Amino acid sequence: MRGKNAKGSRKRRRWTADEEKAVKDGYQLYGDKWAKILREFSVLKKGGRTSADIRDKWRNLVKKDPALAGPPKRAPADGRTDDEDDEEEEEDEAAPAPAPKRRRASGGAAPAPAPAAAPPPPAAAPAPAAPPAPRVPADAWVPVCAEWCRKRLVAEPDAKVHISTVRDAFASSTALPAAHAGALREAFKRPKSRESKAFKKTLEAIVKGNIKNQVVIDGKNQVGILHFRLKGDHVADDDEEVLSDAGAAEPAAEEEEEEEEEE
Repeated sequence: MRGKNAKGSRKRRRWTADEEKAVKDGYQLYGDKWAKILREFSVLKKGGRTSADIRDKWRNLVKKDPALAGPPKRAPADGRTDDEDDEEEEEDEAAPAPAPKRRRASGGAAPAPAPAAAPPPPAAAPAPAAPPAPRVPADAWVPVCAEWCRKRLVAEPDAKVHISTVRDAFASSTALPAAHAGALREAFKRPKSRESKAFKKTLEAIVKGNIKNQVVIDGKNQVGILHFRLKGDHVADDDEEVLSDAGAAEPAAEEEEEEEEEE
């Protein structure tokens, strides 16, 4: 019988001489009643032929030998009408080919379906934003800072100091206004804060162009001041003097000018 290939379709099989003879004899007996020819000739059934196969084979035989196309010799009726044979033939031709069977995995059992994925956990709520740092008015500390820097920075040809060192020294001094000391110290920890930038501008007015972007001290490369050094450890008395000097004028210079005019 005809087998099937991997795709499920029928394999082609050469017709034997006995099968061709059965097709010719069947046509002479039953004409174009292909289903009846299939029933009556067991060699065709054993070969796995269908009524459509027999019809197509007959047409090919007639093309090779047109003499076969003569009128058939009809056999006695077998109790079946021509209409019944026609219906059986049509059903045989219209029957769809059986669907190929799916192979199961080794072990016989079908694979279990994959478990459904668990839903993702809910997203965590974002952390609340930190409150903005309080701003310190410039006039509340810049004059004190300028006076402190004038007293602490000493001109010296080969000296150099990082701006961060000067800023940290000022932040740890008692010269900071008490009302804003905490806020200024927090602001000075951030080099890009408004207060840190104001501190740098204050220094620029004092050291006159000696600030450089790359100054190496003890292996650290930072923004620094050339030709100036920072005085040693400061004491509270000096810082208190800065606070008083920043808020008062210097009358000594004016007295000296008056004396010179009198002379």
